[in-house]
Amino acid sequence: MKNVVLIPGDGIGAEITNSVTTILEKAGAEINWIKRSAGLKAYEETENPLPEETVEAIEEHRIAFERATDNAGRIRFQICECSSSPKI
Repeated sequence: MKNVVLIPGDGIGAEITNSVTTILEKAGAEINWIKRSAGLKAYEETENPLPEETVEAIEEHRIAFERATDNAGRIRFQICECSSSPKI
């Protein structure tokens, strides 16, 4: 089983991310999701849009899955493999 840091996103991002993770699990992906926050929700909770615990989790597990919106407003997902250790 692979540990993957999950950053659901803001607004409807959490709902969409929940659907995508359910689909991956039903498809047989063996993933242990480690939920962390970033963005507006994180800022409202911690006054930091990228909390240290999120950075530490990504550095530890070296892979993150996030929901993002591009400049055209389209929702997309990214899997980021971290091969170096500079702060994100």
